[in-house]
Amino acid sequence: MTIEEMIDRGQALHRSAENLRRSAADLDALLQTLWEQLQDETFFGDVAELGDEDGGGDAEWVAPAYAYNAGILSRTARAPGQKGRSTKPKPVGTLTMVTRLCSSKEADGEAPEWPWLNQACLIIGWHPHSNHEDLWAIEDFDPTDESQACISHAGDGLWVWSEEEDDYAYFYALPIFALTDEDALKNFALRPLKALFNADDPKSIAKETLRGVPVLSPSS
Repeated sequence: MTIEEMIDRGQALHRSAENLRRSAADLDALLQTLWEQLQDETFFGDVAELGDEDGGGDAEWVAPAYAYNAGILSRTARAPGQKGRSTKPKPVGTLTMVTRLCSSKEADGEAPEWPWLNQACLIIGWHPHSNHEDLWAIEDFDPTDESQACISHAGDGLWVWSEEEDDYAYFYALPIFALTDEDALKNFALRPLKALFNADDPKSIAKETLRGVPVLSPSS
């Protein structure tokens, strides 16, 4: 490697680090606001915090992704005049919000044409009708053999993880810089998420629900 190549590579790494440093405060605020809005009664209200994940991959100098997990709860309303304690909330699914900056590991062989592999993005995933042990992991979105076998594009920007021909979990992805303010969070992230999470068949309403939302879709 020549001295010029050394300097060029050092400058490229410097620019990347500077961009990350400048974006860090906005990314922190994005996830915090998203978490707060998620708990508003307009959206999901009663949720259980299921912890977060810091996806460092093999080298944890800089985390390539960060995730929040939430358990969605359903509390049966008491009948008018009914006395006693309110019913214990039941788990009805989980949500995972992943701020993904890059992959945490290399592809197993040739990488698939997934649009989040070359784009800093917010991935919004969920497991419907499940207990609180079913969660998306950051590495699920890396191009491993297992992920490539299970992830497919269901159409209109909705992606699905399938096992034995059964749809197991869903997600969609947004360019990170599409989420510039609270209105964008509500219109692009939370409102579509609520509609899709509550749907018996998310694929049947994806086209209408994600219309006008800048979701990441396959290029071909």
